[in-house]
Amino acid sequence: MLLSVPLFAFGQCSTGNCENGVGTFVTSEGIYTGEFKDGLPNGVGVSEYSLGNKYIGEWENGERNGLGLFFSITGSAWIGKFKSDMPMYSTGRVLNSDEIEKIKSNDGGITMEEVKKLYQKD
Repeated sequence: MLLSVPLFAFGQCSTGNCENGVGTFVTSEGIYTGEFKDGLPNGVGVSEYSLGNKYIGEWENGERNGLGLFFSITGSAWIGKFKSDMPMYSTGRVLNSDEIEKIKSNDGGITMEEVKKLYQKD
């Protein structure tokens, strides 16, 4: 279900501070908006991949690390922990259709605080 795409291979900062701050970085693989440290995603951010997948969550040194929410182009969603850009399946779960619809009804927007509450729901 999860696809690991090298989002930061080539691209440019379109807004903000993509070196050490908050900004938006655009590549042919997708768009990342969030916190940066030393030119890499670090902190909380959102990646919208060109294939249609979306990740909302924690980053470290340019990789998905920590708690995150991944939406697949198939319509499914998974919440759990990531390590070295890979999902740790034993730490998470697939969201049910009611949970997904609630997020979609908010234009697909969800805060990191809401992600944490949803994860702790188990």
